[in-house]
Amino acid sequence: MKKILFILGVLLSMQSIPAMAQVTPKPVLQINSSMQGAMVVNDEGWVSSIRSASFVESGNDATFTIYDDHLNVEKTFTLHGIIDEYTHIEEIWVESLDCTNIIVSKNFFVKNDKWCVATSKYKNVYDGEGLLTVYDEDGNNLGSFTVSDEPDIWLSYAYEGVPFLMISDYGTHGEIVSKTFYTFTGESSVNPVVAMQKSAVGYPNPVSQGGTFTVVLGKEADRSTRFVVLDMNGRSVMSRNIKPGSTDFSLSNRFANGHYIFNVIYGDGTVESGRLLSE
Repeated sequence: MKKILFILGVLLSMQSIPAMAQVTPKPVLQINSSMQGAMVVNDEGWVSSIRSASFVESGNDATFTIYDDHLNVEKTFTLHGIIDEYTHIEEIWVESLDCTNIIVSKNFFVKNDKWCVATSKYKNVYDGEGLLTVYDEDGNNLGSFTVSDEPDIWLSYAYEGVPFLMISDYGTHGEIVSKTFYTFTGESSVNPVVAMQKSAVGYPNPVSQGGTFTVVLGKEADRSTRFVVLDMNGRSVMSRNIKPGSTDFSLSNRFANGHYIFNVIYGDGTVESGRLLSE
């Protein structure tokens, strides 16, 4: 009898234990390449969306796939003969987002409402100067232009705004001395137009440990103006807001010895860049 009562007690206690929920993942997508980005620009010239995209190379060909918000395939196309030993698909980093590369875009390079891809061909691995060529989804060559370094995309506002192609110009020590921002106005071919070229002045340079470094602003700071310092690997080591109405900005040098890049970023998307040498 005691044995029966013990078994009944165990059974009753088991009924009070909640059942473990079953987690069953549902495969949605499987790809054999890294996930990148696809950028769409609307009629007003603003980025309307940045969605997922991927590409796969096969010989001299490349197949591109753009996905919707649920990772369903929205568009797939193959461009033939666009890559070789010296030419690769340009994965353009969105510097103002710091989160994704753009491999396809619509209405950025050319206002033709077609997906476009850029390839880069550099003289050699040690020389940043190269040739950027743009193709549309139908395989048409829309034109080429020379770039002095690998390009980035800069948005005039975080996660949105007007996109610009940004090319950095470097000094003798590998430091960025200026940045040039391009926009594109062509409807059937690539037509790059310089939208802005900015450099900033900071002094004293070099600056000693604990010394004061002052940057002269190109215009008055607005409510969103920020001062950002990057190391030579592109990592942000400092970010500060600048008081609205200011025409200069000073900081105490607490950086390790070495070269740094500083950016003054205004609310309207204007960027002024310069170098800082800490000793």
